[in-house]
Amino acid sequence: MPRLPFLRRAVATAAVSTLVVGAAAVALAAPASATTATVTYTSGSNSFTVPAGVSALHVEALGGSGASMYGQIAGGAGGLVTADLPVTSGTTYTAVVGGNGGSGNGGANGGGNGAVSPTYGTRGAGGGGASDIRTTAGDLGSRVLVAAGGGGGSQWAGTVGGAAGSAAASSQCGSSAQPGTASAGGGAGSCYGANGGTAGTLGTGGNGGLRDEGNNVGGGGGGGLYGGGGGDAFGGGAGGSNFVTAAASNTSTVTGALGAAPYIRITYLRPALNGVTVSTSVPSLTADGTSTLVATAHLTNVVASTADGEAVRFSSSAGNTFGAVTDNGDGTYSATMTATTAVVDAARITASVDDGTQARTGTTSFAQTVGATDSLAVSVTPGSVTADGTSTATIDVVTADAYGHPTRPTGVTLSTSNGVTTTPVVQSEPGHSTSTIRATTTAGTVTITATDSESGLSDSAELTQVAGPVTTVTPRTPAESVAADGTSAWSVTTTLADANGNPVSGAAPVITTTDPEVEVGDTTDDGDGSYTTALTPSTTLGAVTVTATVGTVTGTTTYRQVVGAPSAVQITSAPVTSVADGSTTSTVTATVTDAAGHPLAGLPVTWSSDDADQRISDVTDNGDGTYSAVIRASTTVGEATLTASVDDVDTAAATQTITQTIGAPAVTDVTAADRTVTADGTSTTDVVATIADAYGHAIVGLQPVVAASDAGVALSAVTDLGDGRYGVTATASTTAGTVTFSVTAGGATGTTEVRQVAGAAAVLRLAVGTPVDQGDGTFVTSVTATVTDAHGNPVSGSAPTFRTVDERAVVSEPVDNGDGTYTVTVTAPAGVSTDLAVALGDLTADTTVPGGIVVVPVPEPTDPTDPEPTDPTVPVTPSDPTDPVTPSDPVAVPTAPSAGAAPIGTVAPTAVRKPAATEAELAYTGTDGLVGTGLSALLLLTLGLGLRLRRRRRSA
Repeated sequence: MPRLPFLRRAVATAAVSTLVVGAAAVALAAPASATTATVTYTSGSNSFTVPAGVSALHVEALGGSGASMYGQIAGGAGGLVTADLPVTSGTTYTAVVGGNGGSGNGGANGGGNGAVSPTYGTRGAGGGGASDIRTTAGDLGSRVLVAAGGGGGSQWAGTVGGAAGSAAASSQCGSSAQPGTASAGGGAGSCYGANGGTAGTLGTGGNGGLRDEGNNVGGGGGGGLYGGGGGDAFGGGAGGSNFVTAAASNTSTVTGALGAAPYIRITYLRPALNGVTVSTSVPSLTADGTSTLVATAHLTNVVASTADGEAVRFSSSAGNTFGAVTDNGDGTYSATMTATTAVVDAARITASVDDGTQARTGTTSFAQTVGATDSLAVSVTPGSVTADGTSTATIDVVTADAYGHPTRPTGVTLSTSNGVTTTPVVQSEPGHSTSTIRATTTAGTVTITATDSESGLSDSAELTQVAGPVTTVTPRTPAESVAADGTSAWSVTTTLADANGNPVSGAAPVITTTDPEVEVGDTTDDGDGSYTTALTPSTTLGAVTVTATVGTVTGTTTYRQVVGAPSAVQITSAPVTSVADGSTTSTVTATVTDAAGHPLAGLPVTWSSDDADQRISDVTDNGDGTYSAVIRASTTVGEATLTASVDDVDTAAATQTITQTIGAPAVTDVTAADRTVTADGTSTTDVVATIADAYGHAIVGLQPVVAASDAGVALSAVTDLGDGRYGVTATASTTAGTVTFSVTAGGATGTTEVRQVAGAAAVLRLAVGTPVDQGDGTFVTSVTATVTDAHGNPVSGSAPTFRTVDERAVVSEPVDNGDGTYTVTVTAPAGVSTDLAVALGDLTADTTVPGGIVVVPVPEPTDPTDPEPTDPTVPVTPSDPTDPVTPSDPVAVPTAPSAGAAPIGTVAPTAVRKPAATEAELAYTGTDGLVGTGLSALLLLTLGLGLRLRRRRRSA
């Protein structure tokens, strides 16, 4: 094919990945010559559509280089192919850019992989990928131009990968890999059969061979129309084959620079522009800052009705902003324009194209209009008019869009709250709709509502219709009468009105009264044409006239000052004290008045008492504000509260305290804490007397007199126990017996008795009687023990024990004589005396009970001069004068008996030493002095009775 004319020009190109076009900035007076355009792709798969008016493309493509081993054993370079391709406007081609081979990986678009050692990890050099132009994406059979890739290098010095479209690669052993051809892939390199690579195929280079045990890896073949074969384990891969369609012209195929980055560069001749026209999607848009329209520029060139691939710029005289420009591919270019918020009746949109050698512009007009009514506000001027039926005010309805631009709504209507009519609405200027309203004769607020039927918006304003001047003054009081108490809250309310009866505010009346003592206070504007003035009534009964004055207009009203409600109750007559005897009566009187002290008759007054047992008669209304009743005392001692009150009036009541006192005292009970006490001079008991009146009311504060029948009893001072009881502490005397205690108060006396009993046994005394012959050879002797306490009081009920030391003597059971004495009898054979031991607790005593003597007749001796001698073998043992008497309890000491004598008495409990008894003494006492035995014979001899005394030895 002959070389295209535009290819003879110098073309400036740049490496780009997308289509780049220029745009003219200034319009030219006449069409300029055509210009060139260049598109460069540096990677991947890219779509290219032939612009309108373009019929030929000049293509320059560089395939990928094979990788080098260790950075120094080179792979093969890719092919560099140039050609002029005839094309048709609108046809789409795919430009696929190959990639340089890598370590173990083939380059993009068909590069074969280098072998990888599993054991050592060594990676062979990958083959380069091809760069091609094809008519159908993904279809290798539609390629019209192919710049093949070079083969990957080897590990061995002196071997290289094959360049694209060149001879075979080199190998260290066996056969080398073969390049791809126009019809088949290149054969694989081999070494000893088992270490070869793989053959190349359509579009793809073969993979390198592997000898893992020697860490030998082969290079991959390059991609191309057909790929080169993969090298064996000791060699590099071969390059692929280049290709240019037969329809191309000016074809050139050479080896590119080793390692250069693959690319595809397309250059074409762009026809000269002819003109630019601009249109918009809508003629106007709302000046709201958000509305948009689409501006479209239509470009034509000298050879076609449309011109695409140009750079178009849009601008606006109103300062609008535009979005990105879209090339629609049909010679039109569009962009979205956004409205500003300014209203513009006429503005221009300009589309300009300037690629540096030619410039074209086109314009169109548009408008930014007011938006829909977005706000509506109504006002009335003046805001207040007199309600006289003639005054007027102007109503103004202001409308605007969202950005404050005045609008001209046509559907504004007015309505009023009370049916007041308005004139028709007119638009006096943009954004203003006006009307006139006429006042009525009724004061008050009129609500005016404006509504726009187009937007649905509405708003309201108020017109105040005020009253005219005061023509009527009307005072009134809350009621016809008030209590004349000088304190009640009272008032007069004055209503002011104009000629139409409208209440008038802001003109307080002056208030005066006919009673100078009535106090006139502050006046309050009630806000409704009425004024309330505070009044305080006087204490004068009667009618009072109130006058209210405003300017020259006056009004009057009259009310009466009357007695007030019951306010105070005073008890004027009532007893202070009364005897709580259930019978005493007293008259009580109370006075009821109002707050001003006026006495009030005819009221329901009640007398009551908090003592429910007090009796109150019916109340008598004395007609002068006083009320009387008769009260009878109860029997309850203490304070009772008497109350006089007006029924159903809580504040009208008075109270009086009546103290019901106790009657004459009576001693109702006297008790002792102990019924018996020990007569020891120290024991005590409490004696308590209860003193009350006839109704059992305890009486306190007395000084009763307490006495004891035993003067030896000591009494403490009387203690008032505070509950009607009085107590003393009595200390016993030392005399046993019954003591009567008497308590006397106010002429009344009560008594109680306490028995003073003997204390513990402290003294034990013995008395021995005369033996009595029982006629049976035994004698009975009575022995009496006397027991007393420390104070000599007999102790009864505690019999001592009696024990004899001679078994022949028998002691009877003791007899309690009830007077502190206890008696036993001792029965013993004649002539037997015995010791008797007596004990009571810790007390002991002993005595000797003498033996009885039997008197028998003795015959006269034949020789009176020869008396019977005394048996010398029976000596009389006198008492041992050295035998001491141990001190002990009192011991009975026998004395000389006589016929009919009383029992032998006792001696004091002191130690007694008795000297040895003489015969005369023994004869007198009938004893042996408590040591020897009693010998009646000595007594008989002494008396000269001629009796033989038979001595008996005292038994042990």
